[in-house]
Amino acid sequence: MARDLAHLDPQWDVIREPEAVQAGATLIFPDLALVRRGPPERRFLVEVMGYWTPEYVHHKLARLRAARLDNLVFCVDEARNCGNEGLPLGAEVVRFARRVDARAVLAAIARLEGGSAPARRAAP
Repeated sequence: MARDLAHLDPQWDVIREPEAVQAGATLIFPDLALVRRGPPERRFLVEVMGYWTPEYVHHKLARLRAARLDNLVFCVDEARNCGNEGLPLGAEVVRFARRVDARAVLAAIARLEGGSAPARRAAP
């Protein structure tokens, strides 16, 4: 996905394993960060959740909600049957099957930048 993102839109620097983000009393480690080159510099975090156990989901979502990020694209594997309840508020949700669509991630970022009501934003 990182390669696809860099190829699709060269205005973004794709950073694998970016620095940790404070989430309450703990840290979270996003999978990717996308940083726009040139002004205005914008930074978005991408978290991919593929395989999981129920316990992992519970702890992961709790940490993401605690971080209160307004620049998060949360990619969720459709096969895992994850509903909107418990998803991080304010995150753009991109559902995928087998592979994350880089175009869908860029579209989610565009929605976050535009401040428009996203089609798949997590429900309150």
